[in-house]
Amino acid sequence: MLTTLPAFCSKITLPNLHQIAIDSEFIVRNSAKMVASKFVQTIISAVISGRGSYSQIAADLGNRTGHPMSRQAMEERFENDACVRFMTAAHQAIFEAQLAAVAEVVKHGSIRRIIVEDTTSVAMPKANSDNFPAHGNHYVATAGV
Repeated sequence: MLTTLPAFCSKITLPNLHQIAIDSEFIVRNSAKMVASKFVQTIISAVISGRGSYSQIAADLGNRTGHPMSRQAMEERFENDACVRFMTAAHQAIFEAQLAAVAEVVKHGSIRRIIVEDTTSVAMPKANSDNFPAHGNHYVATAGV
């Protein structure tokens, strides 16, 4: 089973993430442990897989770069305002590139904030159990992410 979309099928063209990371001060100096494009790939993978703890993100980024990073170092990256600026600017650039027809709307601040939460699960209304099945019991289906 194919778990990732092959690059040749992707319709998203990524901007120069390294330059965006430098401009937003997310990357201050070159480091083998923190590569902007690998960081974005890791975050997207964490969202898709549901493995989004600091430890899991740090381990995945370490696997992608070949240079391990500690959970504490990853947590410090997320607590930094530069991370928010970088992720906002990266998403803004991706949206602008993909949605050229509505670029003016995007430029004028349609992204207000990005919320990152370190959690293992989020409970949802039972009505969503068909789309977001979670661990249920023998009596009723439950929903969760």
